[in-house]
Amino acid sequence: MQPIEVFKAKDLVAEIHYDPDPESPRTWDNLGTLALSSRFAGIADEVIDRDGLERIEREAAVCLRVWFYDHGGVGFSTDRSRYPFNCPWDSGLAGVIYVDRDRILREYGGKRLTHKLRQQAAKVLQGEVEILDEWATGQVYGYKIYRLETCNLGHQHRELIDSCWGFYGLDYVKQEAQEALEYYQKQAV
Repeated sequence: MQPIEVFKAKDLVAEIHYDPDPESPRTWDNLGTLALSSRFAGIADEVIDRDGLERIEREAAVCLRVWFYDHGGVGFSTDRSRYPFNCPWDSGLAGVIYVDRDRILREYGGKRLTHKLRQQAAKVLQGEVEILDEWATGQVYGYKIYRLETCNLGHQHRELIDSCWGFYGLDYVKQEAQEALEYYQKQAV
């Protein structure tokens, strides 16, 4: 597996890789319920048809439509205006992500479902779909830290001293790898 980025520091190397087996974010403790058409049954928390979609949109406290783009891989978004989710041939409505009143109040406290709480919940639901999109499009990463050593024959060898996987977002994994590299540099001093 070739690294997508490499950082070097003295006798240490950090490599960034795509995570070959990332955990689905739908196994996490999510606020929203992802209700999708049967086409996405393996990803959805529940499978719905058109009637189920309409019922949820009427009854849920907060409900966002989830759009898909399918062209050599599937992506998801709550914003249909974002290209390519508005493509007339390779995109469409996948379903919704929603949360009911009681769940919002349990999560955030209070006795009334205010406009501010609805906005906060909508932002969280949007974030859950963004994470789902990163997972579906393979934007999950890991890093490996190697110590470089030169043997008495002059050959350079690498010893794996650390690795960590499951980072959503390239900037995040770069930051964590850089911090790990700095940590091991200080340990060597």
